[in-house]
Amino acid sequence: MCITCALCDVSLTGQSSVKREDANLCITCSSHKCPGCKREVKPSQKKVEYNNERWHDECFTCLFCKHTITCQPFFPSSGGAVCERCHAKKLVDTCAVCDIPVEQEGFSFDGKLYHCSCFTCERCDLSLISRRFTPHDGHIYCTECFLQHCVSMCERCSKPLIAHPALLSTITPYVLAIMFEGLLCFFSLRSALSNCLPT
Repeated sequence: MCITCALCDVSLTGQSSVKREDANLCITCSSHKCPGCKREVKPSQKKVEYNNERWHDECFTCLFCKHTITCQPFFPSSGGAVCERCHAKKLVDTCAVCDIPVEQEGFSFDGKLYHCSCFTCERCDLSLISRRFTPHDGHIYCTECFLQHCVSMCERCSKPLIAHPALLSTITPYVLAIMFEGLLCFFSLRSALSNCLPT
């Protein structure tokens, strides 16, 4: 019966060996330390062999995100390995919503890239592709949600208060005083002040 090293399977016949945890190890394996934690890799421990080195299962992690990559595809890198996700981030832009690489169809807005399926209204999750939308306080809304939830309503006609360029050019101290008595939209304010506004 041929005795072999429990870690590397090299024949121990005629060679010096060490016995650890009821396992025979060659001299090389008996002194092997994990590159991740610098501790010994024991025969009974789960291990990963990569780049002629043995790593503890839990020490074989992505160089960037530090998640274990045992039994997962990875890319070689100097000093270790890089998981698929981090590798893709380095080569492909990621979605501003889900942080997953946008590899095929995407949508760009305000310097950010989105998957088409991720470019949705902050409030109702309706897709905003081929639809009118409004950015507000760092979020993006469909027109309906923006008007319902982000804009004050006129106390007289219940329509949204949206700045109107014609109103900005006609503001006088008298108009401002009336505006602060109640929230009025441009059209309600115009009809209330029809005698005061310049023609």
